[in-house]
Amino acid sequence: MTGQANSIACSNIVSLIDRDINSWPKILPQCDHLLRLLGKRFILSCNGGRDRVRAIRFLPSTAAARKALKQLITPVQAKPMHRKALIQQLCSIYSQRQNLLLVGVAGIGKTTLLREVGQNLPLQICQETSSLSRICDGLEHQLDWSHEKLNIIQRKNRLLTYLEGRRESVAFDHVAKTPPRVGRFIAHLTEKVPVWIACRSDHRREIGHVWEYLYKFTRLEVPPLTLVETSAIIANAIESGTIQPDAYQHRTELHRISKGVPRVIEELLVELAARNYKMDGSFGLHLLELDRQIRGLSAATSKIPQ
Repeated sequence: MTGQANSIACSNIVSLIDRDINSWPKILPQCDHLLRLLGKRFILSCNGGRDRVRAIRFLPSTAAARKALKQLITPVQAKPMHRKALIQQLCSIYSQRQNLLLVGVAGIGKTTLLREVGQNLPLQICQETSSLSRICDGLEHQLDWSHEKLNIIQRKNRLLTYLEGRRESVAFDHVAKTPPRVGRFIAHLTEKVPVWIACRSDHRREIGHVWEYLYKFTRLEVPPLTLVETSAIIANAIESGTIQPDAYQHRTELHRISKGVPRVIEELLVELAARNYKMDGSFGLHLLELDRQIRGLSAATSKIPQ
């Protein structure tokens, strides 16, 4: 389907919604395949947040609609106050050329922090650290290198030489259960350039063999969002028209459910945007949390190879 045909199809679907919103569920089965093809482009063709959410709510079964809904929710999350302070602290550590150990639970925002620092300062970020060969693969791909017939030792030495000459900080994200070769590689690299490590836990069993070199690193733990910050995110989502207004009255409960973890808050907002919940009692909140957990379990199961 061409881009022009996509745009025409989007316009036709949106016009249909605007003309007769009540007839949409009857037409959905005929359009479901088309909507899967259009995905985010269909949602973005609607005018404004409220119209987009109104359209999406008729598409709870389509993965494309869920993905598009998340695209609407994510920009709503204004940078919380403590994130700005954290970024300033990270920039200070960067300027002092210190090694950094960034610790935080899953979904707390470690990767986001690294990317934000990388937008303003030269920071080479490696996403895969499970083995030395994967580290080489990831960094070589970023540098547009070909390893040709080089063995792993030659590739490692080539990277060390390049990174030493570049003299800029290198960050390793998602570090966990590092094998001995990865631990030695990171330790060797700390002698040449500042190294940052992002991990969920710095306990020996969790982080692996790089643990014995952590004395070289400054430890910084990413804190959860406060109630004030969670409330601000919910208020922004309501103002943009993506979630129901009465959600703000239950911000304390939503904060308790999320435990201040940004990813969980995002998942809750996506569920709130996908359907209307009766928030005037505990049943609605329990249903919201159950829907989020089911959605997360379904997503995790879909990633398991058959």
